[in-house]
Amino acid sequence: MPPGQRRAHGPVDWASIRERMEAAGRAVGGRAAASREESRAVLEARARELARPHAAPRGEESLEVVTFTLAGETYAVESRFVVEVCRISEFTVVPGVEAAVAGAMAWRGELLTLFHLRRLLGLPEAPSAGLVRAVVLGEGRPAFGILVESVGEVLRIPRSEVRKLPETGGTARDHLLGITGEAVLVLGAVALLRTHG
Repeated sequence: MPPGQRRAHGPVDWASIRERMEAAGRAVGGRAAASREESRAVLEARARELARPHAAPRGEESLEVVTFTLAGETYAVESRFVVEVCRISEFTVVPGVEAAVAGAMAWRGELLTLFHLRRLLGLPEAPSAGLVRAVVLGEGRPAFGILVESVGEVLRIPRSEVRKLPETGGTARDHLLGITGEAVLVLGAVALLRTHG
């Protein structure tokens, strides 16, 4: 074609152009819809993964614990030593007993001794107004209850995540297995039961 000469065009086929544009729009829309579906599937898979209970790596020993709160701290005790969690309505203060004993209450036809955990551990005492529940501990039979503010959840913690407390000596260290990275203090139920059960 000589320079400067324009190609002759016939009439514009608007119907064909519209059809091609609609087809392109459908293709793009289809890819966008597929992309949204893929994104949703990925997000749902991630949510399921995050919602799964944290499990110890295969072959690693773990502790199943019940958590509870006291004086702004989160504690945990092995679930196999938890007989029951009950609400405290009232208990009787018993004179002449060791300082850690809060009192006693009737429980399932028996007299259950209740302990102030922080006194038991030799820690500064916390206000007792919020102590409305007792975690009943025992090994084969109920031994005693510890007063707590609230009970949390059942967790499985890899034993390797429970770090020993610093060498400070004292009762607290004797009755605590250690502390987790999330600052959960894990009680040594066996030592507590052997000492006070």
